[in-house]
Amino acid sequence: MVEKMSIKLISEMTGISYATVARALSGNGYCSKEKRDIIAKAAEEIHYHPNLSARTLRNNRTEKILLGIPDICNAFYFRMIEGITEELDKVGYYPIIFNTRHLLDKELKLIDLLSQRYADGLIFVSFNFTEENIGAIRRTNLPVVLTNRYEGIRRDDNFDFVYSDHTAGMEKLTEYILGCGCKDILLLAGNESEQTSLERVQGYKNILQKHNIPVREEYILNGEFRTEPAHDAFGAFMQSGRPVDAVITANELMFMGVMRYMTEHHIDLNAFRMASFDNTDFSRNLSVTSLDLKQDEIGRNAVRLLMERIDGKRTESKQVYLMPELIVRKT
Repeated sequence: MVEKMSIKLISEMTGISYATVARALSGNGYCSKEKRDIIAKAAEEIHYHPNLSARTLRNNRTEKILLGIPDICNAFYFRMIEGITEELDKVGYYPIIFNTRHLLDKELKLIDLLSQRYADGLIFVSFNFTEENIGAIRRTNLPVVLTNRYEGIRRDDNFDFVYSDHTAGMEKLTEYILGCGCKDILLLAGNESEQTSLERVQGYKNILQKHNIPVREEYILNGEFRTEPAHDAFGAFMQSGRPVDAVITANELMFMGVMRYMTEHHIDLNAFRMASFDNTDFSRNLSVTSLDLKQDEIGRNAVRLLMERIDGKRTESKQVYLMPELIVRKT
């Protein structure tokens, strides 16, 4: 109703017919450049903005992208969000961020929002792809980009993926730590039933096996990718009395848990080599050796893949692979 009143007012101000004003403002149908300029000036004078819902109906676009993140408080995702928003700005889109809290039911709710056309596409961050969440994505028949590898992707799928190679990244990090002369290397990762953790643990094992070093399962801890569980798991390991000369954490939240335990128990932070994944401001400010997973590039590539689908430039699935970069610092 407000939009119709605005169009009527502009028509009265300019003496141009209602139908012509409506065509000019919607961009649909013919309107001469002379009249279009007059209408645009009048619209600016009354601070008229086209109704978003009406524009969505006309263009079949919401100009929004859903972004599902497992932990909105994890600094790892900040650079990814930055890359996504900067790329979306270029095409006049904006993100709606949804915190899935690492829960399948929340992921399915997010996918359902896409199927209801709350947005034109979805960037989906998940630690574990299952028949349920992938099946739900396929049923939407709308553009989706995963930010991890999915080996079951089909050529005609409605989704793509951008993947920073977790296994190769952990191999780089473990190789570096071994090169520092360390042998008793403790790894804090997540639940190995989940893809992200499994891939990172596999990289650690690959390098130990390459150098004929036995893989000791007791040196692989489940820190759940969170600070508190990592603090407790690391504490239990330290109390066991097993030797350790290096600690690798598969994300920075777990690194924080390890540091907190060491501080609480007056363990010198230089007692052994320490390294982490993520390379956020935390690593940089504390001069921690870290693996940069190219989070901003993941975000930028995800938007580009989505827009190719949304703009009708591509229907077949596509994959983008990125190689993590090892950033060596003092620790």
